[in-house]
Amino acid sequence: MEKINTKEENIKLFTAIGLKANVVDSTVKSKKATKKLKEVLEFVKVTECESKYGNLYYDIATKVKSSIEKHKKLLSNMVKEDKFPNSKRLDLAIGYLKKHANEKEIKLKKLEEACGVGVVISDEAI
Repeated sequence: MEKINTKEENIKLFTAIGLKANVVDSTVKSKKATKKLKEVLEFVKVTECESKYGNLYYDIATKVKSSIEKHKKLLSNMVKEDKFPNSKRLDLAIGYLKKHANEKEIKLKKLEEACGVGVVISDEAI
């Protein structure tokens, strides 16, 4: 992925991942937020995607705190692999990682179980 440095290029990138205009505007106003989102997108080599995924990448960039920073690439790849059908499942994964932040190694299977990867709930079941 080539380096994107201008505000206009960042706007184009963030729009191409399906973020709403107001989110794009607020993100490019913050150098820190822009850097974090671009880092997440670089992990998975994404320059364009559906808004469902773009919003999840944005959530990773903005919700993952320093205690679990090292897991941003893992979460980004899980989004790319379509393991989170919505932000609630991503939030569960972030919560799990925060709880286990001091562990040397995260067991992927336990993480996936904790956030319901592969669990499908039909409309009828709700």
